[in-house]
Amino acid sequence: MSFDYGHKTPLYGSTIIGLKSAGVEFVRIQWVDMTNTIRYRVVPIAYLEKLLDSPRPGVAIIKCALGIVYITRADGFSPIGEYIYVIDMKTIRLCPYAPGHASVMGFFQEKAPIQGPDNQPTVSTDLCPRTNLQRIADDARDRAGVEFLVGFESEFILLKSNNTLEAVNTHGYGIKRALISGSIEAQVMEEIAHALNVASIELQMYHSETASGQYEFVTGPLPPLESADALIHARETITNIAAKHGLRATLAPRLYMDGHGVGAGGTYVSWGTENREAPVRLCNAASRSACNFELRFVDGLANATPAVPCARQHPRRRHPGRQAKQPLTHADCSTLSAADDAARKAAGITTRMSLNLDESRKGLAGDAALQAVLGEELVEKHLSLNKVVLAIAFLF
Repeated sequence: MSFDYGHKTPLYGSTIIGLKSAGVEFVRIQWVDMTNTIRYRVVPIAYLEKLLDSPRPGVAIIKCALGIVYITRADGFSPIGEYIYVIDMKTIRLCPYAPGHASVMGFFQEKAPIQGPDNQPTVSTDLCPRTNLQRIADDARDRAGVEFLVGFESEFILLKSNNTLEAVNTHGYGIKRALISGSIEAQVMEEIAHALNVASIELQMYHSETASGQYEFVTGPLPPLESADALIHARETITNIAAKHGLRATLAPRLYMDGHGVGAGGTYVSWGTENREAPVRLCNAASRSACNFELRFVDGLANATPAVPCARQHPRRRHPGRQAKQPLTHADCSTLSAADDAARKAAGITTRMSLNLDESRKGLAGDAALQAVLGEELVEKHLSLNKVVLAIAFLF
């Protein structure tokens, strides 16, 4: 009996023709591992066309590729076995920063069917970040009637080179001289904006931020998986265009101990209406059409694909109170930073955000509800990989 691997390329013919007419010669088959490292294989457009003619178009990638930090393989990631990284042609985008190149995402799948949680054969693996995010989004829609739109603000600092922490300027938030005509930073920002437009990513605005050499791009909301894919492409666009001008664009949340970092906020687990110092900010509360939540505890070093389901979690499993209409135990915090211990306790705010990586690891390891959403195997492998990252960090 043959197995339906579920591959569909409805845009295959027109996409290949369109890519060729746009001058594309190479396609980057791209993925993001658990350390937020973007990796890819580059194939000529002619070979991509051959791949798409096959029953299951993709490339073979060793299974431990998802668990490598530099040249160190984390425990639990075997060098034996391969995944098929199946091309998702809906994600193909032009790379204006690399003339003649386009990029495409995909799904990690088992080479041969395995038994799934429902005892039915499947080729899906819970270690594929894109598969996991789409599963969680679909489950939220089907079981809880909830759909999400997700947008991102990408904050980064432009450095004068790879060899120094010297920013391109010392201007602050919204200062006009941070984008003065003829400056290298103004050229970089305009090129990034143009490239995002060519790649069909909605750019809403860009401006300088508070830290020296810091800038921000705001891109439009999309369904969760599409939004994560767009963010990955936007980050590649930002870093590559900066590099073409001899600069380094870093997403590190804080470069200077005596200066500002990114706008991630929050000391305690809490939310507040228009409160930028709370981890979760309720925006435009009075408007039914514009009301939204801003999640301020995720920085640019996070892998967006697993971070999105972690941030929003699962509305039925994680928050059964939504369907039972249980009261919200955390009060709206408008002046959280000024509150004393008694005031915080009265507002139901008793849990601090993690102070370090070790606390974060312990929090994830002990969160049974979140593990049920993400999958125990994914959490186990992530913690193993994170342990290697932590060990290597202490060497520098």
